[in-house]
Amino acid sequence: MKSRGLWGRIRNLVNEAENNKKPTPKRIPILKKKHNKILI
Repeated sequence: MKSRGLWGRIRNLVNEAENNKKPTPKRIPILKKKHNKILI
């Protein structure tokens, strides 16, 4: 259940960053790395 909330927040942050075309904060790549580990 909590993982879904994290996914939603990350997706929202990524979508906002893409829409605004602003430099993404360093936290997003770190979260992506964690998700890659989870997916693997």
